[in-house]
Amino acid sequence: MDAPADLGCRLFEDVTIQPIRRRGRGEKPGFGVHDRNGKFLSDFFHPLTDRWCTVNAPTQPSLRIEERCLYGGTIIGHYGHFILETLARCWAFDGFPRNQIVWTKLQIGNSHERWSAWIPRLFSLLGIDQHRIHVIDGTTALREVILPDPGFNYFRSLHPSQAERLKIIGYVGSVPTGKIWLSRSALPEGFSRIIGEDCLETRLRDEGWSIVAPEKLSIEEQAGLFHSAEVVAGFSTSAFHNVLLQKTPRSRLRIFIRDTIPTKNYEIIAERLAIEQKFLTADICQVSERSARSSYALVDPLGAYQTLMASL
Repeated sequence: MDAPADLGCRLFEDVTIQPIRRRGRGEKPGFGVHDRNGKFLSDFFHPLTDRWCTVNAPTQPSLRIEERCLYGGTIIGHYGHFILETLARCWAFDGFPRNQIVWTKLQIGNSHERWSAWIPRLFSLLGIDQHRIHVIDGTTALREVILPDPGFNYFRSLHPSQAERLKIIGYVGSVPTGKIWLSRSALPEGFSRIIGEDCLETRLRDEGWSIVAPEKLSIEEQAGLFHSAEVVAGFSTSAFHNVLLQKTPRSRLRIFIRDTIPTKNYEIIAERLAIEQKFLTADICQVSERSARSSYALVDPLGAYQTLMASL
């Protein structure tokens, strides 16, 4: 894990930031951050905006902010990407308690956006709501803007300072202990589902496992699982990223991989937190269009059960 030795902040002057907006049906959203000479500032891009957005030409600002601001990053309506990428610069925020934080926002049309209440809740738990927050809604000129280095770099590194800043939740007495299965079976339409997962869950329940639907728990309870449970297992899901919010993660993690979800970020997190984690494979076949939201059929629930139990 090639985390930079030190994180820092840079000051930029006379910067113009555009909101992230889709220009037409089926087109990538456009985004732009430029200096006073109209030069695009790639420093403000991060992996998601780089992958999903095109670069706009400079436009005239409709708003100018004279005070020195802090650039927070891009608010992403996806739970996992929010924890990893939207919050990637939060390690620096406590050092600028009086500065307004400016954000861009990326609407990705994901089902996670239905439950947008988790966004202000995470801001509250991390104390980010103690800052004044401005979400860019039109082209905005900033006289001075501080740009913190990202403490998390997608598929590359998690800095110790960022990992420490995210540790905000300790023991939660209301969550189950023992062995936990993070279930996808109760997710609504629009999410990736595992058809036949309920057969595996029935067998696990008979063996004393607790079957947990993370979306039905509070953020505190989700993070609490990773302290109280002996084992947390499931198909790859954003819910595993809640381990970053736990002050003292103690659970062993068992993650069944889905071929549309890379494992690298899970590896980076486990290495930084020094937790035991194993990736497992099950006999699954894709039953919907290939994407991060692809659904699968679990062909052999018994085989998945045996693989899980052999890994413990």
